[in-house]
Order: sequence, then C-alpha cells, then structure tokens
Amino acid sequence: MKNLFLLLIISIALFSCKEKIEPKETSKKNYKAINDTLTKNLQLAFDKDAIIGFSVSVVDDKGLIYDKGFGFTDIDQNNPYTSNTIQNIGSISKTLIGISLLKAQELGKLDLNDPINKYLPFKIVNPNYPDNPILIKHLAYHTSSIIDLDEIYGKSYVL
Repeated sequence: MKNLFLLLIISIALFSCKEKIEPKETSKKNYKAINDTLTKNLQLAFDKDAIIGFSVSVVDDKGLIYDKGFGFTDIDQNNPYTSNTIQNIGSISKTLIGISLLKAQELGKLDLNDPINKYLPFKIVNPNYPDNPILIKHLAYHTSSIIDLDEIYGKSYVL
C-alpha cells in the first residue's frame, strides 16, 4: 500500500511540478504512450492485492490527460472503482495540500506568510489570540491553535 501511495505521489509530482518551458505541441500519440505505460505500472501495483480499488487522474495545463479506475468499490457487488468514486483520502491529503500550497506560492498565487483572511470571503479570528492573524502557513503546519469539534470529525467519514 505504501508503494501505491508513493507511485501516486511521484506521478502527481512528475505531471504537475514541471518547470514552465516554451509550450511545445505534444501529440496524442505521445500521450497514448505515456498513458499506456502509466496504466501498465498502476495495474502492476494493483495486482499486488494491497488495495481493492483506486483511481488516478492526471491533468496538465490543457486539461485531463489520464483518467482510469482500478479494482472495485465493493467486491461483493462488483462495483467498479472510477474517478467519480467518493473516497476519504485521510492523511495523504496533508501531502497533496502541501504540494499544492508550494506550487501556488511558486506560481505567485499566494504567499504562505499571508493572512488567511486575505483569501476568504469571511473573517476568521483566532479565539486564543484574537490580535494575531492566522497565516496560511499556520494552517498548513497545524499551528493556528484552531481545534475542530468532535461532531465535525464525525461527519467527515462514513463507516
């Protein structure tokens, strides 16, 4: 399972964190070769029986270039896993959010040292330190001192 997540993270990093270079025309034939290789490698990871189902989608600046599900959401009912399958991603979201924040900062879309209120349509006040603004990095590092209530956690997953 760790290998599957590592492969997913590497795939995301390879396709989303490339340096901006002069645009060049990539033929659909090249995408087909990449897609076939990715499908083959993901199928090999799936065949290790570490997980019953997952999906992978890859996008570039022009849109979706890969979208495929592997396995099942429910083996007993033979429901296929697709990119539309709802999945609680749990702790891996920290990695994805971290990569996304750093990429957004690299592109000049935000600064980790900016107050979160600069980007929200409503105001957030830190209940423990009302005179200190909550910065994006505080939320990313889990140092904002904001604590969710148990009923919030209870609604984030279904057993």
